[in-house]
Amino acid sequence: MNPGVISKVKSEDAIATMSSIPRGGGASETAGDKDDEDDIEEAPEVLYLPGLLTASVGRKLSIKDATTDSKVTITSKKAKELGVSSGDVVGVVGRRRRVTYAVVSIFQKKGNSSSTSSISFNLANNLRVREGDSIKVVPLEDEEEVRAAMEEERSGDMLLLCRTAEVADNVALAPIEDSLNMLINAEGGDEIEEEELMERFVTPYFDMTNGGGMLVKEENVVMM
Repeated sequence: MNPGVISKVKSEDAIATMSSIPRGGGASETAGDKDDEDDIEEAPEVLYLPGLLTASVGRKLSIKDATTDSKVTITSKKAKELGVSSGDVVGVVGRRRRVTYAVVSIFQKKGNSSSTSSISFNLANNLRVREGDSIKVVPLEDEEEVRAAMEEERSGDMLLLCRTAEVADNVALAPIEDSLNMLINAEGGDEIEEEELMERFVTPYFDMTNGGGMLVKEENVVMM
């Protein structure tokens, strides 16, 4: 027999044998599977933030009054999880670390999902939030020591989360010039007196005669 032929056959057998060995070089399939499992990275754990919700923003022309305008609506399941009740004042964090206050309103939602919330157009505008963006609802801390510790780590708007809302002695409203001019032009070009602006827009919006109120923040913009 030709030695060259024998050598060729042995070489082909070796290749066939090597191709059947599991990846990792071990002769045992169990050892190979174990190496494969070690190569697979574990999926990162999803960080759960209980106050993080998806915002549904109300329509621009659906604003009724100041009381409804400063509400954040969440599910009863989420309210229980956050430890808040209907009528409680909470902090709401939007984009670019913008924070304001809102009053909790609760609605019942069927199913297991509780990650949705509703806010008004004005509230969303001041928080720089659009439909489908995330907001964070933060219960306000009652204990003074806890609030003091939180203040050391926060600045700007985020400091509102360390304080409860105070009662304002008065609120000054400054009409935006462009909006006021559009209103004047739409009604014939005659200047509108301040008393008429109060009667037509401000008084109905605040609706103080029916015990209404509003959570306001300096430099916020509202549409009446």
